[in-house]
Amino acid sequence: MGVSPWSRVRLYCERMPSHRELVRFGAVVAARRSWLGLTRDQVHAAGGPADTTLARIENPTSTTAPPRARTLRRLDEGLRWSPGSAARTLAGGEPDPLDVESTEDSELSAAPNPLNFSKLEISVELVRGLLTTADAVYDVLTRRDLPEAWMPVAEKAADELASIIRKLSAAYATEVLERAGGPGRVLTPAVEMAYREHLSSSAQSADPEIAEEQLYRRWLAGKEQDLDEVTREAFVRRWQAKQRVLQARKS
Repeated sequence: MGVSPWSRVRLYCERMPSHRELVRFGAVVAARRSWLGLTRDQVHAAGGPADTTLARIENPTSTTAPPRARTLRRLDEGLRWSPGSAARTLAGGEPDPLDVESTEDSELSAAPNPLNFSKLEISVELVRGLLTTADAVYDVLTRRDLPEAWMPVAEKAADELASIIRKLSAAYATEVLERAGGPGRVLTPAVEMAYREHLSSSAQSADPEIAEEQLYRRWLAGKEQDLDEVTREAFVRRWQAKQRVLQARKS
């Protein structure tokens, strides 16, 4: 007689996980979500727990309560894991992904709705063009000689544009650093100079997701050696997943 996939859930209910186990579990969940290219809202829309619940799971504190069995089942669904994977991972094991292909392929196979996707692949030249054009638009929006009646709208638009461009620029930097850096690699001086703004430790964001991305980029560049074991493991998983995608595209 086979073992029920929920046997791990029952085992979990009998033993409360430690804070260290919760931290490890949160790192694995965050790495999986990053690998799928999903926001917390998108995980929730796919059947996962609420975004606030997912945020607590990914960033547990000393007072964070362990996820309930129902939450673990919803994590399996939202993160495209086989039944019982979340509970098994919380107990110290490894999840069993339902997909083995790249993020783009998994999105196409998992979503019959052709409008249901979370990533759009665009050319590098288009990204560079967007950044250049955005700089020009920002310069216009921040001119001091604009009509006074336009100033509030222009300032708001400039702030929103700057926020979007910072995210786009950061994503571009992460892509380059994942290709050029990582374990066993040393960045060339040219790459390090080009992305020094994204490797600085002086502008740490208060947003947990942005702060994690900043830390990940510094780790890729070999500038963050003093990481805890759980964070390092999550970063290695993410980097290895990216390398598999890059290798698959070459073949």
